Parts: sequence; C-alpha cells; structure tokens
Amino acid sequence: MVKEYESIGENDIRWYIPEYWFTRFNLKSSIDSMLDRLDYKSALYDDVYLLNDLASMYKLIIATCNPDVIARRKIKALGIKHIDYVFSSISYGVLKSKDFYMRICNILNVNPNNILHVGDNIMQDLIIPRSIGMQALIIDRDYKLSNEYNDYIIHSLNDIVDILM
Repeated sequence: MVKEYESIGENDIRWYIPEYWFTRFNLKSSIDSMLDRLDYKSALYDDVYLLNDLASMYKLIIATCNPDVIARRKIKALGIKHIDYVFSSISYGVLKSKDFYMRICNILNVNPNNILHVGDNIMQDLIIPRSIGMQALIIDRDYKLSNEYNDYIIHSLNDIVDILM
C-alpha cells in the first residue's frame, strides 16, 4: 500500500483525499471510524504547543491540504486552544496555490505581507506564498534541505519566537 500511496505523490490532490484511498483500496470501514482510530499525537512535535502561547498575541490560521475534518481532529488532539481560522485547500478542490492564499487574504481582509506562513513543503508553503508577498518559512526538523533555502529555514517552531520578537 505504501508504494501505491507514493505513486500518487503530494503534488496530486488525490493524495490528500481519504475518500480516494477508500475507493482505490475498496476499504469497507467508514472514514469516520478510521479517523477515530488514528493517533494524531504520535506524530506530534513538542514545539506545536508554542501555538497556545502565540495565540494570545497573534491570530493563528491553519492553511492545510488536509481535509477540514482531519485538520479539526488534529487541532483538537493537539490540545491547541485557540485557532482563529482553518482553511483546507482540499475543501476548495485545489492544492495550496496562489489563488488559495489570495482567497485567505481576501476572506481575512489582510494584506499578504502581514502574514507569516510556516509549512514543510517547499513549493506549497514557501515558494507560492512568497510569490504573492507573504512572509514564509519552511520548517526542516530533519535538516534535509539544501542551502538554497537557508534564509527561510527554521528547524523548530520555537525559532519563530526570535523572528517575531
């Protein structure tokens, strides 16, 4: 199954849609029952709890390729107390794109350069948001990225504190 998953890849919207995989593998259980069994905390990094501290000073927005139902379950499981908005690109039928990020800016009535976006995908979380004027950083917890992106790399969400303060 992992080979099948990798054959689609993260640049294909189907990769993010649970219903696609349930159909592809002819799975009989419901998506809800599968989501109930997931251990969201096992994939957690300790630095995500910083978001609770930042929420008292900044609006926190989740912009994700996860379907909305999964994103909200993750937020709840993480114990993040206050997220102002959750935007799922999949809910709009797209991957993270210029249009997706501009839609967020328009809904929030915020200039793109007033947003700091942090993510883990070079194209979707760094290059595209920066192309519309957002400030963007890429999180590289495993120190795998090339020096080409050094000016935009952080290795922990804790690094954001130094940038914001």
